[in-house]
Amino acid sequence: MLYWKSIVKFWCLSFVLSLISLSINAQEEVIKLSKNVISKPVFEQQQDRHIEINDSLFRKGNLKLQFNYLENLRIRAVEINSPRLIAVIDISYGNLYLETGNYYRALEAFQNAIKLFEAENSYSGVNSARANIGNTYYYMGNLDKALDYYKKAIEDYKKIKDIKPETEGKLANLYNNLGIIYASKKDYLYGKIYLDLALNLWYKQKDTLSIAYIYNNYASVYMEQNRADSAFYYFTKAKDLKLKHGNQSDIVDAYNNLCDFYLRTGNYTKALEMAKLAESFLNKNDFTSDNRVTYTNLSNLYEKTGDVKNELKYVKLLSIVKDTLDKRSESDNISRLELKNDFDKIHLADSLRNQEEIRLKDLKISQKKNQSYFLILALVLTVLVLGLIYSRFKVTSKQKKIIEEQKEIVELKNKEITDSINYASRLQGAILPSEAVFKEVFSECFILFKPKDIVSGDFYFFEKKGQNVFIAAADCTGHGVPGAMLSIACYNALQKAIFELNLNNTGSILDAVKDIVISNFNKSDNQIKDGMDISLLKIDLANKQIQWTGANNRLIYVQDKFLNELKPDRKPVGVSENSNPFTSHTIPYQEGTVFYLFTDGLTDQFGGPNQKKLTIAKVRQLIEDVKSRPLIEQCNYFKSELAEWQGSHEQTDDITMVAIKV
Repeated sequence: MLYWKSIVKFWCLSFVLSLISLSINAQEEVIKLSKNVISKPVFEQQQDRHIEINDSLFRKGNLKLQFNYLENLRIRAVEINSPRLIAVIDISYGNLYLETGNYYRALEAFQNAIKLFEAENSYSGVNSARANIGNTYYYMGNLDKALDYYKKAIEDYKKIKDIKPETEGKLANLYNNLGIIYASKKDYLYGKIYLDLALNLWYKQKDTLSIAYIYNNYASVYMEQNRADSAFYYFTKAKDLKLKHGNQSDIVDAYNNLCDFYLRTGNYTKALEMAKLAESFLNKNDFTSDNRVTYTNLSNLYEKTGDVKNELKYVKLLSIVKDTLDKRSESDNISRLELKNDFDKIHLADSLRNQEEIRLKDLKISQKKNQSYFLILALVLTVLVLGLIYSRFKVTSKQKKIIEEQKEIVELKNKEITDSINYASRLQGAILPSEAVFKEVFSECFILFKPKDIVSGDFYFFEKKGQNVFIAAADCTGHGVPGAMLSIACYNALQKAIFELNLNNTGSILDAVKDIVISNFNKSDNQIKDGMDISLLKIDLANKQIQWTGANNRLIYVQDKFLNELKPDRKPVGVSENSNPFTSHTIPYQEGTVFYLFTDGLTDQFGGPNQKKLTIAKVRQLIEDVKSRPLIEQCNYFKSELAEWQGSHEQTDDITMVAIKV
């Protein structure tokens, strides 16, 4: 079973600041409201109000009434020549077509809205229309087309200089939609990348309920990968947020997700507990799909546990709910069919009107045809004369044109390469955990990450497995694009060793990563000896234990105000003449201890008065100087000192430094 939050729809545009919950009880009241608008100035003042009424009717599911309302509203909009309002109405028509299954007409309406918005330079409107086209292709089952339109909308949103909070929310929705589609296509890496991007924006906006939905999606990804610990962690976090900020349906959904989790893991006792909690929040007076899911879970659980009496009870309740929902669905389908017929009549009338217009145009063309022959003849003679003149000019300008074309080709190729690397940088940045993820576990921390080029061979790592937290700073061979490609392979190998191979010892993890990397690179005839240097730290929060292993990268930590240092194994995670296992070091657990993990890009940076390397001795001194300060101040100090040391000298290598305080 999948637990994805559904694709987010874009019914409203950016200039509709909020929806007003309207109490409209009769069709006459709504139609009267639109007909009362007489003068153009008054109508223009009330445009947003009409948009709010239309959106409210849609959300209430009163599609027939909304259709009649839109007809009146479009007549007024055409009368006063308001392209902006016509475009908004076309978006609403498109969504009505979408609801009645007329996907191609929905696409036609959204495309027409894009043309009108582009003429008005309304980029927000264009983006919303493109997002709705993405939704349409999603419901048609064309996931690749949906991906294309979501990505186009994202790129356009990023061109907006001053992004408002509501625009950030729409951008987060698009990232969420992309994450869901990639995950449903089993591309979990890209699925998680885009879900991370959505989560970062919703963290910024403090949108607690949307964060809960993302946690559900994370859990679904991990369930699909059979990573039960991580799935349970995010299902629980989603449930806690929904209990605080969600509505009744959200809470029922949270408990049913946990029930399904326990069912899949064979824990029927906990599954029954979650199902009963879901039942306690159900609306017993108005049956919904929540009732059907909950009663299905309860009847199945009582069947598995042999409780025949309760099984029969919930089978009967489930039958009542299904009958009620089937009747409601049948009524909704009839209404949609009636609305579809109304749409068909309108399009038939439009088609006949268009045919008449075409006939009249053909008649006018025929009348002017003879008059055009003489003009065409004169034009041909003129063209011949101009052609002779042009041929002379063409000879002299041919070489110049070739040079200019070659220059344009080179510039275009350079731009394409730069754009591709910039996009790769955004993807690499999305894979790396945000500082907010670190702060969920550690109240004080910082990340200093400076790629030498646009993309980096360095990466930092953070994963939580049960009560174990793994943090790392790693340096893969090379930098730029080759280093970045290798960093993704090593990042995935770390995740595989921890979650799929279920390893907890840091030395064993690096031994396994070494085998994975060597195995992956030995699949071809080309022998690749690249690998990575790494500093890997594991903190067992439950048992208060700390373990560390290093491959060419050392660890510095401050405990009891004293600076301590552990030296690494002198070999990389990759092909090496040293075949001994990696060494696991145990560090006493003491609250207040600060750990510094970094790559050699920091110590190897050239600069200073003598243009020499920074060296490990200088790094120790910098840490000693600020060890008593808060970590946020330490981060600013390291940035300042590094910039001063480097001066005008080029950055030597990728630089990464991660610090946490337990």
